[in-house]
Amino acid sequence: MSSIIAGHVIDNNRRPVSKVKISLEGKIIAESGNDGFFSVAVAKDETRLALTFAAEGYVANTRVYNSKGQGNGNTVVVWLRSSRLKFDPSRDLDVEFGSSRIRVPANALIGSDGKKLTERVELWFTLFDVTSQQQRAAASGDFTGKLLDGSIRQLNSYGIFDLDFRGLKGQTLKLQRKASIDLSIAVPPQL
Repeated sequence: MSSIIAGHVIDNNRRPVSKVKISLEGKIIAESGNDGFFSVAVAKDETRLALTFAAEGYVANTRVYNSKGQGNGNTVVVWLRSSRLKFDPSRDLDVEFGSSRIRVPANALIGSDGKKLTERVELWFTLFDVTSQQQRAAASGDFTGKLLDGSIRQLNSYGIFDLDFRGLKGQTLKLQRKASIDLSIAVPPQL
């Protein structure tokens, strides 16, 4: 017997978002309609499952539910990606986006096939304001952690960001073994 998880996907301006692909364990299982409505059937025996909501131009959002469809609420917020930058991965990159700074050494990124990159790539970066309830709702996950005693506790966060590197044709990129990327974000003054 299955259970239904249903709700609406909205953007950061509270408008419905259509054609949002909803996936479970990497497999697309549903898509939101023109009104942002979604409905997903899940097995009753699932105690905690993570549904990922992804649409072109938006930061993906993962919500955690149980088999009764209860969890992080049935309104899912997807946030527009805020910063995009094309760059040559064979050169050092040192860039600032507002209060954030990203440093990528030359040749730190490689293709998903492990080969050196020969074309420009794109950096996507979005910083969420953790003091804004709506922006926290658009950040991926449910901000809980399972402790050693098995209990689930709410986590505190002082900064949330989404960072992605892609080829210009959408190819996935990887970080070269033993390479590192430096990222710094400012903690909001209210915290």
